[in-house]
Amino acid sequence: MKTPNYLFVWLFCVLSLAGCTNNDSPQAVSKQFWQAMAAGDVDAAKALATKGSMDGISISDDRRIEGLHIGDVSLGENEQTSLVATSFDSVNNNSRITLSFDTVVEQHQGQWRVNFTRTTQSMLGSSFQQLQDALAETISEAGDAIGEAVDGALDDAVREMSSVLQDTARDMQQAADDIRAELEQLKQNDAAPIEK
Repeated sequence: MKTPNYLFVWLFCVLSLAGCTNNDSPQAVSKQFWQAMAAGDVDAAKALATKGSMDGISISDDRRIEGLHIGDVSLGENEQTSLVATSFDSVNNNSRITLSFDTVVEQHQGQWRVNFTRTTQSMLGSSFQQLQDALAETISEAGDAIGEAVDGALDDAVREMSSVLQDTARDMQQAADDIRAELEQLKQNDAAPIEK
């Protein structure tokens, strides 16, 4: 009666494979985390986050997350860290800001969890870059419009204004670079091995 043994092995394999779902992949955990945040369920989000990374976090009733998109996963600084491309619209009254950043997902005790502290740093870096790009575009458009509207008598004034705007843009770029460097330092400090 060898047939029952084969049947048992086959049944065991099928049931084992059924248990191997992708619910605990970095992408799945990231998606579940942001869905919980979008639903305003801080407790569910904390359950998917690394210990302590969401201490003191609350969700504002007047801010919503819309259009959540979870993208590709890339390897972080080690095998226990993954970066999940994430984007969504943060909506507050009539204001809508599209955020694109990496959700930092780390493996702790065999389970993937969102490191919200490091993810927030990623969001800030992305926001500064978006702000810088928008400012550069606005300055460029303003310079173009002024250049077209001004005749020869105002050329000197326009050049002076352009120089001041460029100096301001350089100063803002330097400030953004300084902030980015500080964020990188914070990331390096957070990346230090955690003693168990």
